[in-house]
Amino acid sequence: MKRVLISCFIFVCLFAITACQHDLPYSQVSRDSEMTGGSLSFVYDNESHTAFFGGEGEIVQFYHADIAKGWKEEGCRVGVMLTAPSQVDDFESGSLWVDGEKIQGGEFYQTVGENKVGRVVLTPLVSEEKREIEIKVEWSDGIPEQVYKIQIKDGTQFMKTNS
Repeated sequence: MKRVLISCFIFVCLFAITACQHDLPYSQVSRDSEMTGGSLSFVYDNESHTAFFGGEGEIVQFYHADIAKGWKEEGCRVGVMLTAPSQVDDFESGSLWVDGEKIQGGEFYQTVGENKVGRVVLTPLVSEEKREIEIKVEWSDGIPEQVYKIQIKDGTQFMKTNS
């Protein structure tokens, strides 16, 4: 019985130590610096980790394809920036999923000059049919993923073209 108790105690201690090492606070979330989407209302809910865009009568801007920005398709977009928690220092080993599409760490972190910084800027396509985007981030290899959402509020309209 004593061995079982000691084994359980050791297991609980190891689990607690391991779990504490990998828990990261959620990222700071804000609009991207270019205000992609236009002058939309923006609110970030820290509890649900959801970025809400728009509102009654507000309009999401339309953008043409722009290979330089990585935009292969035209359509309405919104922009959000996630700032990695300060504990993340390996910007190459992480992964990001935007609506199930995987992007490797070396491809999604922002580059300033020669240095990669702890920011991720996303400008996903949104539409009447696609009002919610799920983002999963594994900031660094071995760190549990964090889930964020982008939600376009009811009453928000979408431009048809930007001609």
